[in-house]
Amino acid sequence: MPKIEHFAVGRCKDGLLQIMAIAGQADGEPQFADTIWLNRQVASSENKFADFAGNWLSIGGLSTPLPGIAMTSDLDGYLAVALSVGDNVMYSRQGSADGLWAEWESLGDPLNGAGGPHHPAGLGRNQDGRMEVFVTAGYSPAVWCRSQKQPASHDWNEWRSLGFPSGKGAVRAQPPTVARNKDGRLEVHLALGTDIWHTWQSRANHDQWVPWRSLGSPAAGVEVGWPTVITDRQGRLQLFASSGPAVWSRRQHAAGQAWDEWTMLPAEPGDGGAPKLAAGAQDDGRLVVFALRDKPDGKQSLQKLEQAADGHWTSDDAIDPTGDILGRPVIGAADNPAMVVDNLGRLRLICSLRTRAGAALTLGLFSLVQVEQGGSEWEETFQNIHAP
Repeated sequence: MPKIEHFAVGRCKDGLLQIMAIAGQADGEPQFADTIWLNRQVASSENKFADFAGNWLSIGGLSTPLPGIAMTSDLDGYLAVALSVGDNVMYSRQGSADGLWAEWESLGDPLNGAGGPHHPAGLGRNQDGRMEVFVTAGYSPAVWCRSQKQPASHDWNEWRSLGFPSGKGAVRAQPPTVARNKDGRLEVHLALGTDIWHTWQSRANHDQWVPWRSLGSPAAGVEVGWPTVITDRQGRLQLFASSGPAVWSRRQHAAGQAWDEWTMLPAEPGDGGAPKLAAGAQDDGRLVVFALRDKPDGKQSLQKLEQAADGHWTSDDAIDPTGDILGRPVIGAADNPAMVVDNLGRLRLICSLRTRAGAALTLGLFSLVQVEQGGSEWEETFQNIHAP
């Protein structure tokens, strides 16, 4: 079977979740070409509990897609995705509430054939509902963006450059992290070397962006991980990033305003390395972060950090996600954690599984979900979502 190389997950207008994944050649199975696959939740007869079906639906082979998919909902509540394929950026949108998707449309090459590396695309929604795509490209890199002329339109404005905080560290093959301020202004974040950099629209829905500015380094001289940004209960953007084995946070002082200083969260790194992070918001605005670490012994740890009602953070003991919880010999390693809210208002963590050294089996995805909406308890077993 093919292996899932990257995925994105979102909640449809009907409340059910959909996963879109790039699945390609698994170890020793060269017959599988890169293909885009879709998996949808199926509701029970009582429409209370929903889970993913065993069957994946192929929605087209795209030549050499880069390892990243960005997904968000549009103004009508339909999901939209963007991904980089070679020198082009591809875009698609659900065509109906039942989850059918429109044909892929090419947004072209932001470099207009000039050559240079292209990285995975990011995706955001303007306050007026127009989608906006972002991608880092070029030998002298810049973040490029392209926006719809009208919501749900197939007509797009031309690519334009937002520049780049050049000379500040090596460019990473990651999609720009896109968030939207409470007043509607889109904001883009990058990790370069030891610092997080950001730029934002001068006002909502506008083509003018402010020059790149640094949010600084959580820990002096230590490379910072790729940022995850989410909106808290006061409407402030809150950013999470690793710096070494620690998890750090920095948030706006007030919605859309200047940022407070970096704060280290109470995560016990133990002997683990720099974690990959996923963040989600409870229905009351309290935030939850999962930190997934590779350990020197080849195992992993997964730790949940949760915001209390007073805003302080607590952490659970770390577990081995593929050993302790699945209750079987460890045959895969978790990767690419993502968090989403399901049809019952519960947070759900989804990770891909990569092959460990010497493993004979490549799995697809696994999912862990809250027992109840807004609660601190999570199910003790993962659902396995096998690769196509």
